[in-house]
Amino acid sequence: MLTVAVFVAATLNDLPTTVATHFGGLGRPNAWMSRGAYAGYMAAIGVLLPILAVYIVSRRSGLEDASWWLGCLLVGFALGLHLVIRAANRTQPPQLSTAGFLTVLGLFVVGLATWVRGPLRKAASPQA
Repeated sequence: MLTVAVFVAATLNDLPTTVATHFGGLGRPNAWMSRGAYAGYMAAIGVLLPILAVYIVSRRSGLEDASWWLGCLLVGFALGLHLVIRAANRTQPPQLSTAGFLTVLGLFVVGLATWVRGPLRKAASPQA
């Protein structure tokens, strides 16, 4: 998590002062925020959300190890979002790569489905 936070902080200056952060179906931006607000947004989804998820899931008996995997998955998703938003803002006008975004989203969904299967399978197995 620290490595991702440092990478995002180090690459913030690659972004314009007003960052396109929301894109329509054709990859065209339709919402923007300041670079500072974007940094706060990335801190929230890349640091605070994973920490909160780990805390909540680890309180569940038997899911302590699984909680860290969920936290890593959320950090990876935040990094992927940052990379596609950074790439989108490098073009003029900004243009989100639909393929890039769908790749990040697809990897997250597959990772989340895999993560959910583990605890469900463990809960369904007969206790010895």
